[in-house]
Amino acid sequence: MKKVQGCILFLFFLAFPAMAQIDAGATQATKNLYANLKKVAWNGKNILFGQEFFNSYSWSGGNHENEDVSDVKTVTGVHPAVLGQDFHYYVYKSADERRKHKEAALKAKALGCVVTFDFHMYSKYHNSADYAAADRYLMYNIGEGINTYGEVTYLNQQLDQAISILNNDLKFPVVIRLFHEMNGSWFWWGTQAYGGATSYKKLYQYAVNYIKARTNYALFAWSPNYPFDTSYYPTNSYVDVIGLDMYDQGTGSGQSLDVMVTQLTAVSDYAWTNGKVPVFAETGNRINSPDSWPYWWYNVQDKIQLSNRAWKVAWMLTWINQSWGNPPYTAHSGSSTDAKNAFIAFKNMPTTLFQTEALALNLYATPTAKSEAEDAQSEVPGKFSLAGNYPNPFNPGTEILFTLPESGSVTVQVYSLTGQLVGSIQTGALSAGQNSVPFNASSLSSGIYVYRVQFENQVLTGKMMLMK
Repeated sequence: MKKVQGCILFLFFLAFPAMAQIDAGATQATKNLYANLKKVAWNGKNILFGQEFFNSYSWSGGNHENEDVSDVKTVTGVHPAVLGQDFHYYVYKSADERRKHKEAALKAKALGCVVTFDFHMYSKYHNSADYAAADRYLMYNIGEGINTYGEVTYLNQQLDQAISILNNDLKFPVVIRLFHEMNGSWFWWGTQAYGGATSYKKLYQYAVNYIKARTNYALFAWSPNYPFDTSYYPTNSYVDVIGLDMYDQGTGSGQSLDVMVTQLTAVSDYAWTNGKVPVFAETGNRINSPDSWPYWWYNVQDKIQLSNRAWKVAWMLTWINQSWGNPPYTAHSGSSTDAKNAFIAFKNMPTTLFQTEALALNLYATPTAKSEAEDAQSEVPGKFSLAGNYPNPFNPGTEILFTLPESGSVTVQVYSLTGQLVGSIQTGALSAGQNSVPFNASSLSSGIYVYRVQFENQVLTGKMMLMK
């Protein structure tokens, strides 16, 4: 069981550089999603957790029928907040598999999740996205508009199928991550292809122009593989979301957790400078199973949260739970008790957002201009409600915020994750409306704590993170 500790220096950005999404004709819901993702990234330390095909693939069941089921939900009781999908599985797989993924995406959207697509697009010359010698000039020719061998026509046909999925099957906003990991050598649009960064940018720009002329449901993401390399950046006119793909950090087979923090900080800073949404586009542990390193996800999130500003990403997404030569990326029904409990601890970290938190954020609705702290204190009186604690994370003091429907007293109890009572507060008479109770944790160790607020016979609970 591995855990890491650290210290933190907070650096808050006062105002986000204004820049609209690149498709001025996007639907209002698409514009709302973009604005709300900026809020998640820049207004507080929360990070949406996601997984590729979480409700249409499982470790033991493969491609399955029940979109209400996911490995993550089996362990934690709730789905991830971000659903990753791949147009590849719609375009090149069977009609039945396409139907399952479509139903899974519609379900995730109904639950308030963000849906993002990559596209492992086949080469014109073979049924794979992997580079082969025949692909040498494919990227260059498309970027230059050379259609002598039908390569531009082929790309258009692939994009038309993706556009049809958006316009006819889904009909809701998605984030499209085109031609990712371009600074790696493995894809036909990667470093082995002729033309380098110049041709890659022309390919990406062509595809974005083609898509946004034919659908209004798309936000566009760009994500290199580690190391973060802006020489391939297609310019601000073609990107809404800036990400990074990075695996196996901390395992000895990948980079260290400190390097991960440095890389995410670079992503965050570059997105900030260019007015974009930063994300951890792909990550996971391909070396250790959840059984052999139960706290890997907790360690990753903890390291990010203890950093200066690497936490300013809207989401982090992991890959498919399938036995294709790698361990499962998340705990599942067959995992050990330690693995399940560790993943639940990750889920319960106050800055980790799953589906229920995404639904509460109402990401497709018109965003408010309020800060996270203002949102927390804006409960309308009329019922007993809990608005969290602020600040969170904290050291050593925080305020537990709640609303009372009528005057009365409350009892606040604080517990460690092992169930030990570490603090208890009995208030005097409080008036109806918004109230707060201070809690001082100077005698406690860093970690996650659960607080229980009781008013009459009603009890509400929340979680908070102490960082010393």
